This record gives sequence, structure tokens and C-alpha cells, in this order.
Amino acid sequence: MTVEQAWAAFLAQHEASPARLEVLRAMRRLATTAFGDLLVEHLTAERVAQWRASMPPPTRWQATQALAQVTAWAHRWQLTTADPMAHVPNPRPPTREFAPFTGWDQIEALADALPKHLQLLPWIGAGCGLRPGELLGLEWRCIDLARRELVVRRSVWRGELRTQLKTRRSRRIVPLRDRVADRIRALAPPGADGLVFRTAAGTPLDLHNLRARAWRPALQRARIEHPHRIYDLRHTYATWSLRAGVSIFQLARRMGTSVDMIDATYGHLAADAGEHERGLLDAWDGVAYKG
Repeated sequence: MTVEQAWAAFLAQHEASPARLEVLRAMRRLATTAFGDLLVEHLTAERVAQWRASMPPPTRWQATQALAQVTAWAHRWQLTTADPMAHVPNPRPPTREFAPFTGWDQIEALADALPKHLQLLPWIGAGCGLRPGELLGLEWRCIDLARRELVVRRSVWRGELRTQLKTRRSRRIVPLRDRVADRIRALAPPGADGLVFRTAAGTPLDLHNLRARAWRPALQRARIEHPHRIYDLRHTYATWSLRAGVSIFQLARRMGTSVDMIDATYGHLAADAGEHERGLLDAWDGVAYKG
């Protein structure tokens, strides 16, 4: 099987979000331009190293990761006799530092600065950790205030509502904390139905337009100096959860991602983590050795 044939077979059966499939197709073009007619078994570390050197670091890591995913899949399904990428090193580039919101006071100020039909967006984003597309795909029927749960079922991609989420882990249940549940009760319109965040016609919002027309102006009105992205609501949820002592495993389930991704992306965000950890240990020592 050639590299081109392996990519074609892999993409034909791979389940992923539209955004992820788009990335994989872009990586396919890079890989098949270099190795398309080459047999998978004939890939060598030297060939891959030369290919990697031709790309900038972020693309280099992503393209190598995608190629390794394809060759591992082909070998797992016995379509190739070996996985030549199994031992090819692919160091991850430094993770970009994300800035979470500083506290619920910022979330409240931002919500108040948004149009009324969007005021729940920062509360649910920071309180439940949904991706931007998942926020725009959230339906009222997925919010159960009696059970204090929120179910992630759909996502919006380029203005289109889709049932296919980013990964299988993405379909999940997230507990609603009191602060968020109370705000939903206060802001939910009577007989709420359909999408929580939508146009006047009831159709999905366009994320690009939302950023330009509502999000950025609201940040300015709320006098929040850091240029936070909507995605930073998700980073905020992760950071605050880690500060609160939620385990990485449990947090990965709630966010619909892997433990490795949580560790690589969010584990370093809490600048006061050492201080918080010392506080927990000191509190434990006070109980364990009292008297």
C-alpha cells in the first residue's frame, strides 16, 4: 500500500469533526506531495526528517502527527507489514500561553456588556468548558436545571448545525454549578426552545460575525484589557477546575478531550498552582496531625 492509498483509506473511514477532517486533508496534501507513490513500508526516519525540515515548526509537528496516525491505522488493520512511523520522534512545539479570565466578576461584566440574547454565553462557556462551536450548537432541551446537568450533543461549523462532534469524547454530560444554573434560570426566556444562541430567525450564529459584532465590542465596554477569545472561556473553565482540585482525568471527561491534551494544554495555566497546592497540603496537615 502506498502512502496515498493509505491516506485515502484512512479518511474514508475516519470519524471526526468537519474542522478536524479539514486539517487532515491539508496534512494529506503535504504528505502525499512528498511520499504519495512510496510504499508505506519504505518510509524511513531519514526521509521523514528531510520532509519535516521543509516545514515551519507548528506545521511540522501537525503533519508528522497526522502521517503517524495514518500509518499506525494501516498497520493496525494489517494493511501494511509494519508501521515505519512508530519510532519517529515528533517533539511538540511549545504550547502557546493562554490567559484565563481572572474571576467571575469579569465574566459578569462581559455578560452585561453583551446583547441580551448572548448574555448566557460567557456564563456557560466559563462554567461548563464548551468549545465555541458547541456553545453555538447548544439547545435548551440539553439543559436540565432539575438535574443540574448540561448535555453536549451538537456543534455549529461555519454556520451549519451538525450532530457530528469533534471526537467521540465530545458527546458528554457536564454538571451545572449553582452560579451558572442560577443565571440560566434568571435569563432563560419563557418557553425556551431551540438553540440557546441564535439569530432572530432561529438559525445558528456565525462565529466570525459573533466575534466581530458582539464579542470584541463587549470586551471593550466591560473594560477588559486582555484581548480574550471566545475559546478562552474554555481555557478559563479548565484553569479554574484545576485550581479547585478537579482531577485531570475527570476534567478530560467533562471537556470531551484526552488526559494528555489537558496536561499539555491546560496544566501549566494556573500561575498560583504552587500556592494553592501548599494551602491544600497545609490544611491536610492541620487535620491529620491535630493535637
